[in-house]
Amino acid sequence: MADDPAAHCSCGTQILPEPGEFAAWLDRFRQDDFLAGLAILCDKPKSSLLSILDTYMNEALFYYVDVRLQMSPHHRILEIGSGIGFLSLWIELHGFDVVALEPNAGFFDLFAKIAMEVRRFAGGKREPLNVTAEQLDPETHGRFDVVFSFNVLEHIDHLEQACAAMVACLAPGGRMMHVCPNYVFPYEPHFGVPLLPGFPGITRRIFDKKISSNQELWLSLNFVTSHRIQRVANRHGLQVTFQPGLMHRFMDRVFTDELFRKRHDATPGGSMLVRILGGLRLCGLLGLLKYVPPGWATPMSFTCGNHTEP
Repeated sequence: MADDPAAHCSCGTQILPEPGEFAAWLDRFRQDDFLAGLAILCDKPKSSLLSILDTYMNEALFYYVDVRLQMSPHHRILEIGSGIGFLSLWIELHGFDVVALEPNAGFFDLFAKIAMEVRRFAGGKREPLNVTAEQLDPETHGRFDVVFSFNVLEHIDHLEQACAAMVACLAPGGRMMHVCPNYVFPYEPHFGVPLLPGFPGITRRIFDKKISSNQELWLSLNFVTSHRIQRVANRHGLQVTFQPGLMHRFMDRVFTDELFRKRHDATPGGSMLVRILGGLRLCGLLGLLKYVPPGWATPMSFTCGNHTEP
């Protein structure tokens, strides 16, 4: 293994390293010695496992730009839906007090094995918290200064209950940061298909063949919207702020992130979106996405806390 990132800590004052250092660290999981061991553990070809790893690493690196500035060494941190765990593991290795929550069952067994091997290979010490967000309890799990998630809230069955549990686990002055699709926008990103907001059943009927190929994923979606998030925040006395600009950054990845573009080109709806964005870029109009009101943009990024934010 390369040198331990924790060795670069400067107690009490450090922030997490620049994205370039994170990207270099992630490259170790593309090495053949790691992939060979993972293939034996999972009984899967190295190529298919590398495809999974690349997707998760690609997303972790994109969102790391935002998350690294949300925390400091004195914070206790919780990641909801850590998946393979790259973000939480990297944060842990830099001496931060971070807990990863990832319920492992059924469909996610393969990912649990991958996450276990990633953690072992990198020298992570803390086991993920194997409960759902709805099961969080401050008496059992403690309180957190920062709670964050990326592309998770849309998969939570009982969103209001989960949000209530997360709020209960916020420390005084704590805050949450979440990014997820916003289904007021007429597009379903997991399947790359148009969506009639408020009527997902119509999309289900129109794209029956495509959706039936991954019925479990479709059934996991709760079609969360910014309006729903605002209602939940109001119910719990939280101030919620929807952050501008993410939609433009996200769509611009089509031209700056080859792996991201390939993933979208792999679906008819996604390839159509790529062509539309290409046309907007050619006409000099892609920048207009910066001005889409954040409550109507997808993905949506929002922060909320149990205190008045500046």
